[in-house]
Amino acid sequence: MMGNWGAWLGRRCQGCGAVVAEGWLCAQCSRHMPRQTHSFCPRCGEIRAGAAGAPLVCGRCRLDPPPWSAVAFWGGYAGLLRRLLVRLKFAGELGLVGVLGWMMAEAVQERGLVADVVVPVPMRPSGLAERGFNQSVELARVLSRRMGWPMRQLLTKIRDTERQARLSCAERQANVAGAFVSAPVPGLRVAVVDDIMTTGATARACAWALKAAGAREVWCAVVARA
Repeated sequence: MMGNWGAWLGRRCQGCGAVVAEGWLCAQCSRHMPRQTHSFCPRCGEIRAGAAGAPLVCGRCRLDPPPWSAVAFWGGYAGLLRRLLVRLKFAGELGLVGVLGWMMAEAVQERGLVADVVVPVPMRPSGLAERGFNQSVELARVLSRRMGWPMRQLLTKIRDTERQARLSCAERQANVAGAFVSAPVPGLRVAVVDDIMTTGATARACAWALKAAGAREVWCAVVARA
Protein backbone atom coordinates (compact mmCIF):
# COMPACT_ATOMS: atom_id res chain seq x y z
CA MET A 1 0.00 0.00 0.00
CA MET A 2 2.85 2.37 0.85
CA GLY A 3 4.31 1.76 -2.60
CA ASN A 4 1.07 2.95 -4.19
CA TRP A 5 1.03 6.06 -2.00
CA GLY A 6 4.65 6.76 -2.94
CA ALA A 7 3.73 6.64 -6.62
CA TRP A 8 0.63 8.84 -6.19
CA LEU A 9 2.37 11.43 -4.03
CA GLY A 10 5.52 11.52 -6.11
CA ARG A 11 7.99 10.64 -3.34
CA ARG A 12 11.34 10.45 -5.08
CA CYS A 13 14.76 9.05 -4.30
CA GLN A 14 17.10 11.97 -3.62
CA GLY A 15 19.90 10.18 -5.45
CA CYS A 16 18.36 9.08 -8.76
CA GLY A 17 14.78 10.33 -8.80
CA ALA A 18 13.14 6.88 -8.75
CA VAL A 19 9.79 6.58 -6.99
CA VAL A 20 10.19 5.24 -3.44
CA ALA A 21 7.57 4.12 -0.94
CA GLU A 22 9.29 5.73 2.04
CA GLY A 23 12.56 7.21 3.17
CA TRP A 24 15.04 9.39 1.31
CA LEU A 25 16.75 6.89 -0.98
CA CYS A 26 15.99 3.88 -3.11
CA ALA A 27 17.66 0.56 -2.30
CA GLN A 28 20.20 0.92 -5.10
CA CYS A 29 21.36 4.41 -4.07
CA SER A 30 21.51 3.31 -0.43
CA ARG A 31 23.87 0.51 -1.46
CA HIS A 32 26.07 3.05 -3.23
CA MET A 33 26.39 5.17 -0.06
CA PRO A 34 27.13 2.77 2.81
CA ARG A 35 28.08 4.31 6.12
CA GLN A 36 31.78 4.07 6.98
CA THR A 37 31.87 1.79 10.02
CA HIS A 38 35.45 0.52 9.89
CA SER A 39 39.00 1.45 8.86
CA PHE A 40 39.00 5.07 10.01
CA CYS A 41 40.46 7.15 12.81
CA PRO A 42 37.69 8.06 15.29
CA ARG A 43 39.64 11.17 16.34
CA CYS A 44 40.27 12.85 12.97
CA GLY A 45 38.13 10.71 10.67
CA GLU A 46 40.95 9.83 8.28
CA ILE A 47 39.92 6.78 6.24
CA ARG A 48 42.53 4.05 5.82
CA ALA A 49 42.16 3.21 2.13
CA GLY A 50 42.37 -0.48 1.36
CA ALA A 51 42.49 -1.42 5.03
CA ALA A 52 40.03 -3.40 7.08
CA GLY A 53 39.41 -3.43 10.79
CA ALA A 54 37.80 -1.57 13.64
CA PRO A 55 38.17 2.21 14.00
CA LEU A 56 41.64 2.95 15.39
CA VAL A 57 43.26 6.24 16.41
CA CYS A 58 45.91 7.03 13.81
CA GLY A 59 49.57 7.73 14.50
CA ARG A 60 49.24 11.41 13.65
CA CYS A 61 46.50 11.90 16.26
CA ARG A 62 48.54 9.98 18.84
CA LEU A 63 51.56 12.24 18.29
CA ASP A 64 49.74 15.53 17.75
CA PRO A 65 46.08 15.30 18.85
CA PRO A 66 43.72 17.78 17.19
CA PRO A 67 41.82 20.27 19.37
CA TRP A 68 38.59 18.29 18.92
CA SER A 69 37.80 14.95 20.57
CA ALA A 70 36.04 13.11 17.73
CA VAL A 71 34.74 13.36 14.18
CA ALA A 72 31.40 11.81 13.20
CA PHE A 73 30.77 11.38 9.46
CA TRP A 74 28.70 9.22 7.16
CA GLY A 75 31.26 8.24 4.52
CA GLY A 76 34.09 9.19 2.22
CA TYR A 77 33.77 12.16 -0.13
CA ALA A 78 33.35 10.13 -3.32
CA GLY A 79 30.77 8.71 -5.69
CA LEU A 80 27.11 9.46 -5.09
CA LEU A 81 27.71 11.10 -1.71
CA ARG A 82 30.08 13.57 -3.33
CA ARG A 83 27.57 14.28 -6.10
CA LEU A 84 24.81 15.02 -3.59
CA LEU A 85 27.04 17.44 -1.67
CA VAL A 86 28.07 19.18 -4.89
CA ARG A 87 24.40 19.54 -5.85
CA LEU A 88 23.64 21.06 -2.47
CA LYS A 89 26.56 23.50 -2.38
CA PHE A 90 26.88 24.57 -5.98
CA ALA A 91 23.45 23.95 -7.51
CA GLY A 92 21.54 25.22 -4.49
CA GLU A 93 19.43 22.05 -4.14
CA LEU A 94 18.36 22.73 -0.55
CA GLY A 95 15.95 19.80 -0.71
CA LEU A 96 18.99 17.57 -0.20
CA VAL A 97 19.60 18.99 3.28
CA GLY A 98 17.11 16.48 4.71
CA VAL A 99 18.85 13.31 3.54
CA LEU A 100 22.38 14.64 4.10
CA GLY A 101 21.52 15.94 7.55
CA TRP A 102 19.88 12.61 8.38
CA MET A 103 23.08 10.79 7.38
CA MET A 104 25.18 13.04 9.59
CA ALA A 105 22.79 12.63 12.54
CA GLU A 106 22.85 8.85 12.14
CA ALA A 107 26.65 8.89 12.33
CA VAL A 108 26.55 11.10 15.44
CA GLN A 109 24.01 8.85 17.13
CA GLU A 110 25.98 5.73 16.29
CA ARG A 111 29.10 7.22 17.87
CA GLY A 112 27.19 8.07 21.04
CA LEU A 113 28.40 11.68 21.03
CA VAL A 114 26.70 14.28 23.23
CA ALA A 115 26.62 18.08 22.95
CA ASP A 116 25.14 21.02 24.80
CA VAL A 117 25.02 23.14 21.65
CA VAL A 118 25.35 22.68 17.88
CA VAL A 119 27.47 25.33 16.15
CA PRO A 120 27.75 25.60 12.35
CA VAL A 121 30.94 26.75 10.64
CA PRO A 122 30.36 30.28 9.32
CA MET A 123 31.07 31.12 5.69
CA ARG A 124 33.14 33.91 4.23
CA PRO A 125 30.86 36.98 4.02
CA SER A 126 31.46 37.24 0.28
CA GLY A 127 30.78 33.51 -0.17
CA LEU A 128 27.54 33.74 1.77
CA ALA A 129 26.41 36.70 -0.31
CA GLU A 130 27.24 34.82 -3.51
CA ARG A 131 25.63 31.47 -2.55
CA GLY A 132 22.68 32.87 -0.62
CA PHE A 133 22.78 30.21 2.09
CA ASN A 134 25.24 28.46 4.38
CA GLN A 135 24.99 24.69 3.96
CA SER A 136 26.57 24.16 7.39
CA VAL A 137 23.77 26.13 9.04
CA GLU A 138 21.13 24.09 7.20
CA LEU A 139 22.78 20.80 8.19
CA ALA A 140 23.18 22.00 11.79
CA ARG A 141 19.44 22.67 11.96
CA VAL A 142 18.73 19.07 11.00
CA LEU A 143 21.16 17.74 13.61
CA SER A 144 19.67 20.06 16.24
CA ARG A 145 16.12 18.85 15.58
CA ARG A 146 17.11 15.19 15.45
CA MET A 147 19.18 15.21 18.65
CA GLY A 148 17.26 17.83 20.62
CA TRP A 149 20.30 20.06 21.11
CA PRO A 150 20.00 23.84 20.52
CA MET A 151 21.67 25.29 17.44
CA ARG A 152 23.47 28.60 17.89
CA GLN A 153 25.57 30.58 15.43
CA LEU A 154 28.28 31.35 17.97
CA LEU A 155 31.28 31.47 15.64
CA THR A 156 32.09 34.58 13.64
CA LYS A 157 34.52 34.82 10.77
CA ILE A 158 36.47 37.99 11.46
CA ARG A 159 38.31 38.16 8.17
CA ASP A 160 37.81 36.99 4.62
CA THR A 161 39.89 34.03 3.45
CA GLU A 162 40.77 32.36 0.19
CA ARG A 163 38.73 29.40 -1.03
CA GLN A 164 40.19 26.36 0.72
CA ALA A 165 39.72 24.07 -2.30
CA ARG A 166 42.46 25.94 -4.17
CA LEU A 167 45.10 25.56 -1.48
CA SER A 168 47.59 22.95 -0.26
CA CYS A 169 47.32 21.48 3.23
CA ALA A 170 49.86 23.92 4.71
CA GLU A 171 48.25 26.84 2.90
CA ARG A 172 44.81 25.85 4.23
CA GLN A 173 46.10 25.87 7.80
CA ALA A 174 47.61 29.33 7.38
CA ASN A 175 44.58 30.61 5.47
CA VAL A 176 42.11 30.06 8.33
CA ALA A 177 44.40 30.40 11.35
CA GLY A 178 42.89 33.03 13.64
CA ALA A 179 40.01 33.63 11.23
CA PHE A 180 37.28 32.77 13.77
CA VAL A 181 36.17 34.01 17.17
CA SER A 182 33.47 32.57 19.38
CA ALA A 183 30.90 33.95 21.76
CA PRO A 184 31.42 32.68 25.34
CA VAL A 185 30.72 28.96 25.79
CA PRO A 186 31.90 28.33 29.37
CA GLY A 187 31.98 24.65 30.22
CA LEU A 188 29.90 23.56 27.21
CA ARG A 189 30.28 20.52 24.99
CA VAL A 190 30.14 21.85 21.43
CA ALA A 191 29.38 20.03 18.18
CA VAL A 192 30.89 21.89 15.23
CA VAL A 193 29.00 21.19 11.99
CA ASP A 194 30.34 21.41 8.45
CA ASP A 195 29.51 19.59 5.23
CA ILE A 196 32.95 18.10 4.48
CA MET A 197 36.22 17.67 6.34
CA THR A 198 39.29 17.59 4.11
CA THR A 199 42.50 18.55 5.91
CA GLY A 200 40.74 19.62 9.11
CA ALA A 201 42.17 23.15 8.88
CA THR A 202 38.79 24.88 9.25
CA ALA A 203 37.70 22.55 12.05
CA ARG A 204 40.99 23.19 13.84
CA ALA A 205 40.59 26.96 13.67
CA CYS A 206 36.98 26.74 14.88
CA ALA A 207 37.85 24.36 17.71
CA TRP A 208 40.65 26.63 18.97
CA ALA A 209 38.30 29.62 18.91
CA LEU A 210 35.66 27.70 20.89
CA LYS A 211 38.18 26.47 23.42
CA ALA A 212 39.50 30.00 23.86
CA ALA A 213 35.88 30.98 24.62
CA GLY A 214 35.66 28.36 27.38
CA ALA A 215 34.34 25.20 25.69
CA ARG A 216 34.88 22.06 27.78
CA GLU A 217 34.86 19.77 24.74
CA VAL A 218 34.61 20.22 20.99
CA TRP A 219 33.81 17.51 18.49
CA CYS A 220 32.96 17.66 14.78
CA ALA A 221 30.05 16.41 12.71
CA VAL A 222 30.28 16.35 8.92
CA VAL A 223 28.55 14.49 6.14
CA ALA A 224 31.70 13.33 4.38
CA ARG A 225 35.41 12.92 5.07
CA ALA A 226 37.74 13.57 2.13
